[in-house]
Amino acid sequence: MEFIKQCSTCDFNFSGKCGISGNMIPDITQSCSDWEESQDYYAVMYQNAPWYIRNPYDENPSVNLGELLEMDSKGEAITVNIFDAIKEFYGLTLVDLAVLFRENFGVMYYARNVRITDRRAYQFASTLRLPVELFKNTTTDDFDQIEFGKKLFLKNNDIEEIRNAMPDWKARLAKMLARLYLRCPIDTAKELSRMDRFYWSRGDNMDRLNATERLFVSTAEKRIRNESHPILLGVSYSLDNKTASHFNLRQSRSERYD
Repeated sequence: MEFIKQCSTCDFNFSGKCGISGNMIPDITQSCSDWEESQDYYAVMYQNAPWYIRNPYDENPSVNLGELLEMDSKGEAITVNIFDAIKEFYGLTLVDLAVLFRENFGVMYYARNVRITDRRAYQFASTLRLPVELFKNTTTDDFDQIEFGKKLFLKNNDIEEIRNAMPDWKARLAKMLARLYLRCPIDTAKELSRMDRFYWSRGDNMDRLNATERLFVSTAEKRIRNESHPILLGVSYSLDNKTASHFNLRQSRSERYD
């Protein structure tokens, strides 16, 4: 996205008057070192941030969103979690990768969130047709290599077969989603059991979501409509290293769906 760091988007712009100098702003396209994003522009930044900036921010709000967007607008390399990149380019979640490598989910969780051992790095790189170095350090400058690796991987692998496979641990997760968390048909829960983490807020651009994520939102909306008819404001969902679900629906009881 275009990063607009100027008086028009500054939090110190009070109806054309600078809250720092106390003077009227002669040109709203100018900027200074005191610039801070306004609440309105913060919302614009968040909604339009690319996945490699928004993902780490959703997981850790202490991440400086504006700093990363400014770096991105200047074409500077941004560090990316390799497993987030695999999800974006290959369409394989951490759950899918656990299925692919015939591992329990905890192995993949550890690799993404703690560290990747040399043995695992070579295993992952060989199967996914990626340079092993990317499992030690990945930036936005490596996206072309990841795209090329995906094309090689797809020549010998069936993505849908990986996604639809249902080992015992994943089947148990699907049952939990169907019976406890989302209270939905088991076929829907099986598709949603592919997800390892998901963050959504009302007002988000739905076009940025993939089909499984859109299904998660619509299923969550159906659940609360069936219960007490509030408005769904947001969803937070993640799996921990023991494949236990952490699930939260934010809702407004002062509003109702039509």
